Amino acid sequence: MDKIRILLEQVDEAIAQENSIKDTSVEFTPCRLSDIVDELKEALERQPATKDKEEKKPCAKEEAGHGT
Repeated sequence: MDKIRILLEQVDEAIAQENSIKDTSVEFTPCRLSDIVDELKEALERQPATKDKEEKKPCAKEEAGHGT
């Protein structure tokens, strides 16, 4: 009986997840899209400085390994 109860709970959870996906709709207005673009631009402007440093470190290690 416990196995049946557990299986029924899993089925209920799966159905609930499917229903939540179907019911989810998002509308983007031009104003909201513009806001998202601005936020992404700001995030990307901050990101490269740290990313470039991280990318250069492995290259330096690789170059040292090639000379050996």
